[in-house]
Amino acid sequence: MSKSVLIVDDNASLRMLLRSFIERAGFRVCGEAGNGREAIERALQLRPDLILLDLSMPEMNGADAASVLKHHLPQIPIILFGLHADDLGDDIRQALNVEKVVSKLHGMHAVLESITTLLGLPEPQTRALKETPTASRSLSESQPIGFPCGTS
Repeated sequence: MSKSVLIVDDNASLRMLLRSFIERAGFRVCGEAGNGREAIERALQLRPDLILLDLSMPEMNGADAASVLKHHLPQIPIILFGLHADDLGDDIRQALNVEKVVSKLHGMHAVLESITTLLGLPEPQTRALKETPTASRSLSESQPIGFPCGTS
């Protein structure tokens, strides 16, 4: 049985892109949410193996949602990701009690490698995906996660 991931981002197009990329790597996306409040509801209902949580969202941001999620589901690893995630130091990561902070500027493969590592899976899944000649190939390790129509 494949490991399940809950994707949380306020940009529906980016959620769709993340879903496609994560599923192509062999993980199961068990659900999606558009803000922190929805993330908490879905995580409590779905009990994913990992939560991929955007840092900046309306209603409830990722940092606040991570705090609530860790209180209720301390065993589930959380990856907090965002455009300005590089600005967060290790002290902030520990204070937020999340396992990993990844910048969207590092691209899809950085997110996928973090998922693979946190779920304790072998790295060949990530390597195989990099070699797959698909639309996701245009999203190399060094390219930032793109936003449709120039939005962020």
